[in-house]
Amino acid sequence: MRILYVISTLTNCGPVNVLYSLCKQLTKKAKITILTLSPENEDSRLDDFVELGVIVNSLSLSRFGFMIRGKRLFNDFIVENDFNIIHSHGLRADQLVANCHVLVKISTAHNNPSDDYCSTYGRLLGHWMTLCQLRYWKKMTMVVACSSYIENQIRINNITRIMTIHNGTPSFDGNLDDKNNKKASQILVLGSLSKRKNVEFVLQAFMAVKLASNRLCLNIVGDGPQFDDLVNKYASENIKFIGKVSDPTVYLASASWLVSASQSEGLPMAVMEGLSANCNILLSDIGPHEEIMHLVNDQQICQLFPLNKVDLLMKFFTEIATGALDWHDGARLVWERNFSETIMGHNYYKLYQQVISNS
Repeated sequence: MRILYVISTLTNCGPVNVLYSLCKQLTKKAKITILTLSPENEDSRLDDFVELGVIVNSLSLSRFGFMIRGKRLFNDFIVENDFNIIHSHGLRADQLVANCHVLVKISTAHNNPSDDYCSTYGRLLGHWMTLCQLRYWKKMTMVVACSSYIENQIRINNITRIMTIHNGTPSFDGNLDDKNNKKASQILVLGSLSKRKNVEFVLQAFMAVKLASNRLCLNIVGDGPQFDDLVNKYASENIKFIGKVSDPTVYLASASWLVSASQSEGLPMAVMEGLSANCNILLSDIGPHEEIMHLVNDQQICQLFPLNKVDLLMKFFTEIATGALDWHDGARLVWERNFSETIMGHNYYKLYQQVISNS
């Protein structure tokens, strides 16, 4: 099996980490090539992919160069090579793959475009990007949604060749001992500090709990457009802003709870990493989080809170501070059953075999 993955760059982010896990699982079963569209930056995972034995090529185009020459260079590349499957990740990659003349074209939907693009790029540009994305997906052999919630949101746009394969993460390799034996309970927020991730909601709830001052410690790991503003407003002795880190293992190992107040998600990698590290999770009541709650099926490990008022999250923090809400073992077993990269790789390989046999 000869697979080509197409993606903008290999910058360290959620979709790239999913792709890395997928390549790691399939390198012994398939010949894998990656084609990136733009030059790498200093936060690239290029070397990690090369170490797996993956062949990495790049068009190395600027945004303007992509508009002028991208289609021609891409078509030249696939004519010169022989791939059974072309699998794209992201809007620009989907544009090229959707319009090329190959038998098997697959795209992974990492988000609901109408939510993600409009919140990131504004209503006008975001709406136009969403229409483009939906048009590209309609030309694919199969669209793979990262969650059932995202599949249902996309399917209502008359996209019928779609299925769900949950994203998977690597096994946590840190120390999982003594999570519940610390003087102060460790709470973790992991990810971008952006409006969509809604980290300020967590900070407001935490600040409102007076008992938190000496019994809880909140670590915010990640950066983003709201980083400086949130640091200025909320940084204190028990609220630490760590910034972006290449490996959050030490913070996952020390955390008893991971919290996400996101307003929109595909299937949050941070939550799966938290489950792999045996963290209990407190999640906002959006669709993908409700899906995780259903799969966890244990209110001792996972609980939801509404985004329309902060009271219930404050209550959870208070109960953690007083000991009324204890950390419980078992989250890692949930991860092993549902969200490991091994399961994800197996499901994608099974899909590849099916679409090849049907082509």
